[in-house]
Amino acid sequence: MIVGLPNAGKTTLFNALTGSNEKVGNWHGVTVKEKWVTTNLKGRKVTFFDLPGLYTLMGSSAEERCAEQILNAKNYDLIILTVDAKRLKRSLKLLEELKSLGKPIIVFINLYADFLEKGGKINEQKAESFLGATAVFGDAIDKVSVDKLINKILQGVHVAKKGSNIEGFYTPQKNKVKLRRFLFGKFTAFPVFFAITVFTLWLCFGQKSPITAISNIIEWSISTKIAPTLRGVFSLILSPFLVGLLIDGILVGITSVLVFLPQVCSLGFCIDFLDQSGYLSGFSAVADDILGKFGLSGRAVYTLFGGFGCTAIAVNSANGIENRGVRLRTVLSLPFISCSAKTPVYLFFASSIFKEKAFFVICAVWILSIFLLLLYSLLLKNTIVKQKTENFVAEIAELKFPSIKNLLKSLQKTAIQFIIKLASIVLIVSAFLWILQNLSTSFTFLNGSNVENSLLAFLGKPFRWLFYPIGITDWRYSVAVLSGVFAKEGVASTLAMLFPSGIGLSVIQGVSLTVFCYAYTPCLTALASYAKNIGVRFAVFCAVYQLIGALLLSYFAYFSLGLLL
Repeated sequence: MIVGLPNAGKTTLFNALTGSNEKVGNWHGVTVKEKWVTTNLKGRKVTFFDLPGLYTLMGSSAEERCAEQILNAKNYDLIILTVDAKRLKRSLKLLEELKSLGKPIIVFINLYADFLEKGGKINEQKAESFLGATAVFGDAIDKVSVDKLINKILQGVHVAKKGSNIEGFYTPQKNKVKLRRFLFGKFTAFPVFFAITVFTLWLCFGQKSPITAISNIIEWSISTKIAPTLRGVFSLILSPFLVGLLIDGILVGITSVLVFLPQVCSLGFCIDFLDQSGYLSGFSAVADDILGKFGLSGRAVYTLFGGFGCTAIAVNSANGIENRGVRLRTVLSLPFISCSAKTPVYLFFASSIFKEKAFFVICAVWILSIFLLLLYSLLLKNTIVKQKTENFVAEIAELKFPSIKNLLKSLQKTAIQFIIKLASIVLIVSAFLWILQNLSTSFTFLNGSNVENSLLAFLGKPFRWLFYPIGITDWRYSVAVLSGVFAKEGVASTLAMLFPSGIGLSVIQGVSLTVFCYAYTPCLTALASYAKNIGVRFAVFCAVYQLIGALLLSYFAYFSLGLLL
């Protein structure tokens, strides 16, 4: 059992011992339920459990109760108490409580090198004596330290006993007071947050940013080199139907999303950097007062910011919010946060309609995200979820430069998840829609002609009335947004396949349709996460009100811009 205070490095150690890639972060509630992995340690099978953070075995938070229940069951052989070296004294109370369970204990004193570098001191020779348990000094991201811990585990550890007074312990003084005052000061916190947000958006989506340049190279390589070559080769050995399916259906669909892989990965990297550096943890305390006026709290910052990555994962992270009213308002407001899966859709519209001004469109969407979720949470607070907020109490992480290894592992996970979606959902949707587009209602092959007589047109035309108020009568747009129910990236891939020569929307229509895609029903994965965490009733409610709200917002945008332009 790997246990410890929040932000002690439990999950980092769990990943190092098991080779897993679980989410790590400087935030109370990142681990909200137990995780376990069975691994081979030098020929011996060992199962490790990563438990949520806890301060005491008699805690009241959801995470603490989860950990307490598992620890009190006592169906395990060893406890590994992970301790941040700087907070050793604060962990002693938990250590004494763990001893009452009658199990062997190893105290892994984490971040030890950084502790010593900043002037901290621990009498290592007497450490096990005053702890009353086996002690291992090191760092969870250091292979030598982890190997040392593994050897202790395999050698066997005695049951922990009562400790003595701490000797030779000195905690270094914090040397980042000025930086913290600047980042989280009364007059600087929000301007700094705004500056960080704008820089992140420019880096990921700016017209002349290095990330955009990489995306352009990928698009040029596929469209001018790979696709023509494959078409020529396949034409020699395959039928026209299969050539069209592979190139115009699957390759075009996947490429339209794949070109945005650098943007999605860089956005995830920036969010992980802010999280693991401790910035989000500190900003949550600053933002608590303002968020409280809208029915949220500082604890909601992590969940809401995580929504820019993946709504489904962010919903799960909301379990760390103890107040039920705040948790419900946070989760129900999450769809107003623009997840990374919608990024290819915005960029598709923006690059097609707004060209070099695409960056400003993305900025507008992010700003809209923040304001709409606050207004919606306030509406929920005064209507169906009236439970009051509570005072903000949480462990604020220390500011530090994140581990490059952890950041790269998170980046790898983001890229793999994106590619898996491409290789599964986007591929299947693109292939299925291309087949429907090229088969008539009598199941004859149309070969790209008479699309109006296709099965896809037959199925899509009944929904085209949705966009009549914004001047769009083409059924292909309704088909595209319906494909986004399976995965939001599917909207971009479907549009690229159905409009090989480009979409022909006006600026007003483009903005209105972008607003709809921003606000409409979450994907099925997110809805499943809603049903699991807050109930089927709220999941259905979310799906319905998001669709109706998105239509009304798009209509409002169309008529408002029509009066201004």
